[in-house]
Amino acid sequence: MVLSSLVIISSSKSTLVHNGSPNFSNTENKKLNILAALFTSSGSHFAFFKPLLEELARRGHNLTVLSYNPRKNNNIDANVLPNYNDVLLTDPKFIGENVINLQEKPVDSYFINFDNIFRMRHFGLTYCEMTLNNPEVRQLIKSDQKFDLIFMETFCGDCALGFVHKFQAPFIALSSHEIMPWINDRLGNPDNPSFIPEFFKLHAGPMNFMQRVLNTLSLLADKLAYEIGYTGPHQKLVDDAFGPGVPPLNEIAKNTSALLVNTHYSIHGSRPYVPNVIEVGGMHIGKPKPLPDDIKKFLDDSPEGVLLFSWGSMVNASSMLQVKLDAMLNVFSEVPRKVILKWESDELPRKLKNVMIKKWLPQFDIMSE
Repeated sequence: MVLSSLVIISSSKSTLVHNGSPNFSNTENKKLNILAALFTSSGSHFAFFKPLLEELARRGHNLTVLSYNPRKNNNIDANVLPNYNDVLLTDPKFIGENVINLQEKPVDSYFINFDNIFRMRHFGLTYCEMTLNNPEVRQLIKSDQKFDLIFMETFCGDCALGFVHKFQAPFIALSSHEIMPWINDRLGNPDNPSFIPEFFKLHAGPMNFMQRVLNTLSLLADKLAYEIGYTGPHQKLVDDAFGPGVPPLNEIAKNTSALLVNTHYSIHGSRPYVPNVIEVGGMHIGKPKPLPDDIKKFLDDSPEGVLLFSWGSMVNASSMLQVKLDAMLNVFSEVPRKVILKWESDELPRKLKNVMIKKWLPQFDIMSE
């Protein structure tokens, strides 16, 4: 439903910008030129964006996609969607998989937010610098190409807003997770810390008075850290790449036409949203694909069911502290069913008959079996 609405929006034949805002009054068919600036290397982030972009291409729109996850590197024939143009931002080996070392994570505390924020700051500046130094991206910046719509990811920086200034097109923000703390203000979206847990979830669910106070302080600290640590360095990189005259990025951000966020109230809890913040949780879920033979046999031979254990694409589970690994394996050995575990090494330190390890798991396909 959301995709259909978006495609109707994007099919406007009239001018798309009117007094600084999108003008979508005419819904006659038109093939748009769309730029997608997706600067996070994580494959799990891109998995959320990919179905939307491919469907728009299937419907005839012309897409230029700046990403670390090009379709041609995923054994997809480029001729299938010739109007989907990939721009690879860096070496495909630089993908954000298995990059979080569990031994480096601090003990859960009120200070963990600062570790997360500065870790994301490093990622954001790295992605931004590599992107804007990419030869194809530099050529795009210097070109006279026209775009009718821009998609950009909201995660660890606003580097992509330079393209909004350059091409003077309306833009839609995409979030593959809950809304980052610094995004709500630019959309006028309610973000009341007295009952809405901040992004890093020091507390979830009903909070007592002291928890509300700490939640409020944490939210303010997140926004302050972003303003001090992110905005200036990203502005400098954008100014260097796009030349003088780029307005403050936080001013450009206030012109966000809409935000599509990968959440759903049934999982993340209910909260108020302004009309242009749209929950599209599950948009990336399609039809399951056939499983590899070994995984299928493992599941078929398990009438009692199988426990799937995975921390996703970015956490390196094999970096777990030995004491925690021993505790986890002890539980697995006592579970009265088989376990399939995402594990980045070739072997487990302790071999268990009921455990299958894989460096990568088709999670959705497994759960659909």
